[in-house]
Amino acid sequence: MFKQAVPFKQAVEQAFEGMRTPTLYELKNRLASLACTSASIEPYVTEPEALPYGRNTLYVSDEVEVVVIHLPPGAETPIHDHADSIGCAQVIRGTIANQLYRVGRYGFAHERGTVDCPAGEYLFAGKGQVHALANREDTPAVSLHVYSPPLAETRRYKPVPPLDYVI
Repeated sequence: MFKQAVPFKQAVEQAFEGMRTPTLYELKNRLASLACTSASIEPYVTEPEALPYGRNTLYVSDEVEVVVIHLPPGAETPIHDHADSIGCAQVIRGTIANQLYRVGRYGFAHERGTVDCPAGEYLFAGKGQVHALANREDTPAVSLHVYSPPLAETRRYKPVPPLDYVI
C-alpha cells in the first residue's frame, strides 16, 4: 500500500500551526521544510485583481500568515513596509527583484539597492524594513511568504520626487 502525499495547503497548516513568536530564522526553516515546488504551489497561484499582483492566503493563525504571491511580467508592488510584522519568502518560480529603501526625514523613500532573487532563494523582511518587489523578467514570478504576526497593516511610501533644477 502506498502512502498518499499530504496536499500542499494541509502541509502548510501542519508546518506553521503552533508557532509562537517565531524569528526570521524559524520562519525560513519552516518554509524550507515544505520543499515547495512550482507544481505543488500552482493550484494556489491567483491572477491580479485589485492589486498589480496575485495574492492568495493559504493559512492564518494568531501568530503567522502564509501567502502565495504571483508577480506577472513587469509587475511590482508599491513601496511598503510590514508595520509590526516580520517576513520571509521563498521564490518558487522566476526571479524577484527586492528593491530596498530607507525613509528620509520628509517621509519619502530613498532607494538603497536591489537584490535579484532567483527561484530557490529566500527574501527576509525585518520589522520596519521598507521595500518593493518587482518582476523584471518576461515570465511570471511566484513566491511563498510567511509573516509574523499576520499582516494587520502595511504602510506605503512614495519615492523621492525627481529634482528639477531651473537655473
